[in-house]
Amino acid sequence: MKRLSLFGLPVFFLALFGGTAFGQKLPAEKTYKAWVTSGIEMEIHQGYLYELQENAIRLYAERGGMHPENPFIDVPFEDVELLQVQGKGGRLIGTLLGAAAGFVVGVAANAALWKGYDSKGRAIKDPAGNVRIGLILAIPGTFIGRAIGGKKTTIPLNSNKREALERYILTH
Repeated sequence: MKRLSLFGLPVFFLALFGGTAFGQKLPAEKTYKAWVTSGIEMEIHQGYLYELQENAIRLYAERGGMHPENPFIDVPFEDVELLQVQGKGGRLIGTLLGAAAGFVVGVAANAALWKGYDSKGRAIKDPAGNVRIGLILAIPGTFIGRAIGGKKTTIPLNSNKREALERYILTH
């Protein structure tokens, strides 16, 4: 009986969780935040690029958007004057990279430029000062990285706006 339970327990767990272990993961779709300027009044529609319909761009309005019962905004291609997109996570990645770059530059610059000597003429190393300057320079690095990472990309639209948008999404 003991032998059956030692064999049956792993088989039971393998049968229970085996389907998820061998399941395929689908690649995540890239999410674009989009600003579509349309019409004669240059009205700006803001949301997330949801799909390209036959003759319109469909945006998913942001949380708490203008129309809670219908969160989609359809903008016909012939009305689109300007289209700007921003990849998801651009600001966060830019902020983190900017902070890290500012910190590294601060530590390296202070270590290279600071020359302190003791009473016997030996150079004094100041790791706390290096970290302090690194943290100080991480602050402007954060803002610079956020500005660079949050940059909007303007998609050049020619006469066939749908084709230009599809080409941009496939290449980025």
